[in-house]
Amino acid sequence: NEVALKDYRGKLLLVNIWATWCAPCVKEFPSMKRLLEKFPNDLVILAVSYDRQREDIDAFVKAFGGIPPSFHIAWDKEKRTTDVFGTDVLPETYIISRQGRLIRKIAGEATWDEPMAIEFFQDLVNAK
Repeated sequence: NEVALKDYRGKLLLVNIWATWCAPCVKEFPSMKRLLEKFPNDLVILAVSYDRQREDIDAFVKAFGGIPPSFHIAWDKEKRTTDVFGTDVLPETYIISRQGRLIRKIAGEATWDEPMAIEFFQDLVNAK
């Protein structure tokens, strides 16, 4: 199914561009899950995979014990997201407001559940 950012309008959205073969992507994945556990009703994660095969994504998710309901994974086999976002490096993450505006771009690996990140997202949630 096609995925569009407008589908998430009204939600605080973290778009993460990643791949199962990307070591920094694999390293940050658990912290994204933990971040979402802190904000299950206020945040949606859309992880856009650049993997070559869908089976690689499915095996990866299974190895990490699945994902929460508001953690969505899209497979961008043709890497069209690069044209939309101008992705330079994996992982690359975009935080998008409820109104669909870019709040922040993070190029490279991040620890999404560290105290400063939690505080940052809490401020976004409180700003409704």
